[in-house]
Amino acid sequence: MDRDQRSLRADIARSETFALVVEYELPGLGRFSLQTCLLPGGDHLYLLPLELARQRIMMIIRKLEEWALSDLSPEDEVMRHFDDAREQFTAAMTAPRGNDRGFSSEAIAAAERSLRLAIEAGEMLTRLDARQHRHATVESVTSPPPRVGVSLQPEVFAEPHRAAVLNKFDFVSCPMNWRSMEVEEGRYQYTDTDRCIEWAVRSARVPIIGGPIIEFSDAAMPDWLGIWEHDYEQLRDFAYAHIKRIVTRYRRTVSTWIATSCLSDNISIALSLEQMIDMTRLAVLAIRKLHPNAAILVELAHPFGDRLNHDKPGEPPRLFAEFLVETGVRFDGIALRLVMGDRSPGRSRRDLLTIAHTLDHLAVLEKPVHISRLGVPSGPRPGDPPVDPPLTAQSQAEWAQQLIDIITARPYVRSVCWQGLADTESPAFLQSGGLLDVRSVAKPVYEVLTGARKPAAPAAPATP
Repeated sequence: MDRDQRSLRADIARSETFALVVEYELPGLGRFSLQTCLLPGGDHLYLLPLELARQRIMMIIRKLEEWALSDLSPEDEVMRHFDDAREQFTAAMTAPRGNDRGFSSEAIAAAERSLRLAIEAGEMLTRLDARQHRHATVESVTSPPPRVGVSLQPEVFAEPHRAAVLNKFDFVSCPMNWRSMEVEEGRYQYTDTDRCIEWAVRSARVPIIGGPIIEFSDAAMPDWLGIWEHDYEQLRDFAYAHIKRIVTRYRRTVSTWIATSCLSDNISIALSLEQMIDMTRLAVLAIRKLHPNAAILVELAHPFGDRLNHDKPGEPPRLFAEFLVETGVRFDGIALRLVMGDRSPGRSRRDLLTIAHTLDHLAVLEKPVHISRLGVPSGPRPGDPPVDPPLTAQSQAEWAQQLIDIITARPYVRSVCWQGLADTESPAFLQSGGLLDVRSVAKPVYEVLTGARKPAAPAAPATP
């Protein structure tokens, strides 16, 4: 595929994602990030909950067909909710207009009822599909269950944290934050990372996933690197030197590398599509040369595309992954971050149907998928407004269980890694998203995650 074709397809994708994406709160259900269908321009007046319900109903129809569930009985709870959602949608469409061609209170109420019913129907449908997938997997025994791991936090890793990891996980992930490791150009600090890796090798004796090595985000990119944003060749040289230094140091201990992350988002560094692909290829080739036997993953940090920067337009994550495959970048799998639930940019909550659809959409690339960071909070961040239902340790566990059920029911997902072992104030992690609280006491989500692990599975590297 030549450059003009790639640019045209990227432009088309960006125009298709121009559909309105908003955070919408439904009392009792919570606050979700939802999307409308494509809306024509001009001076049209739209009823937001009606357009959100339209897209949700369309997605349910599509997934009923894709998941071979279109023959569900009309008496099934899923179909009853779905039929009620369509009935309320019709009522909102046919309700009389209000004054000045606005929408009447009857139309608004019917649209919100339709949206609520459609979201509930989508949640039920996704859980039903997951149950059927798990049953089929048990019956056929064609693929092993995903391996379960946890991301260590080098800055918070005392004895209680070590005890919580020992013999409980199939692997550990060790973040290698460039910003923390090279605060000043040319001056590296390895102490915290060395400590975590040495413990994982000597005491835990589990495989280690390292990285992302190159991550262009505010939390991971060194401040001094930003001055080279408009000199790509120099930026490329710095990236290569960093990759060489990190892989050379840890290649005897790390079995899987996350090569890059956030490249397609254009959050901290603005790259063209060609530069994004070139930087990814550089990282993959460098790791392959220095560590031939390692598995190499490319991470999509915001797989829903909610961090696309309109000042420095990025690339839709699914399209970026497709470009990497089509241009021959030889990576072994796609890593996804599914971290959601607070008001931080890129962490909006998604419903189960949207998550399942995003995973299935990536599966067509025929690359194994790894959930490199899974996380939901157990409480709001300081200053965030309260939500209904409130965020608690119990809601965190229940939400995590639903996500794990959806993820592990998909045979192309090879590993699941919780985003952080303990609660921390680090911007790289959810503030209340740990398996342990600030006192190092296990929260209910700890049992959910460790319970998802299959103890009989052999302790082998979490490779694609």
